Amino acid sequence: MFTFEKIKLDVKNQLAHIILSDPPSNYLTMQMLGELEEALDWLAAQLDLRAVILSASGASFCSGADFSEHNRVMVFSIVERFRAICRLLLNIECPTLAVVDGKIRNWGCDLLLCFDTVLAGDQATFRYDDLRAGTFPALAPLLLAERTGEKKLLRLLHEGAEFGTEQALELDFVSHAYPREELVQQLKKVLGSFTRYSQPIQKLFLKNMRRRRVHLMDAFADDIFTEYLNLLVEFRDYEEGIQAWTEKRAPQWKNE
Repeated sequence: MFTFEKIKLDVKNQLAHIILSDPPSNYLTMQMLGELEEALDWLAAQLDLRAVILSASGASFCSGADFSEHNRVMVFSIVERFRAICRLLLNIECPTLAVVDGKIRNWGCDLLLCFDTVLAGDQATFRYDDLRAGTFPALAPLLLAERTGEKKLLRLLHEGAEFGTEQALELDFVSHAYPREELVQQLKKVLGSFTRYSQPIQKLFLKNMRRRRVHLMDAFADDIFTEYLNLLVEFRDYEEGIQAWTEKRAPQWKNE
């Protein structure tokens, strides 16, 4: 089995459990993304799995990307790793579940859009404030806009405000919300429901359920990530946004 530093992987009784284990922020650093990609790539080949579960240790489920790494030397590799993880999640044959208990932000939120089921604790909070860092969410305009409507999503991204599980449910961002103390029990119920069905039939069902998201990724992801890597990073305001984020200050935009 693998030896990881930023995540944990436990496979038992046909269930795979990945835990983001770099508290307090659980940033999607180059290293964490690499470990996630390696774990998911291996899990994708395990044909007897009943489910893949993602959770996190610490008060923050995932603070998103570590933008301090998003310099011109590293950003291409980071974006490509994130994209590979999203594709793996959308193509893995068994059900995928995320269990969110804590704060989740930006790329962490985008990652949730690739899971079949998202269970959230009632104290979980969500936030998209990429624009304040001189960047933008890669997948929300592609995968979340169809669920929420473009106007709602535009307001959400422009405001950059934190929102809770009630709004996340309204936006169809999460599947279910429960009191924190009930999360494990509810997860067991969801996992138990999978045993009612034929495994190969469920795999085919999931393939069709994900078909729209896979189609959108295939049709538009190239353009989105190409613009991120070839246009966005050329703006001086991109460099200023990343620098301001790193220094924890308000950016001074030059509009160029």
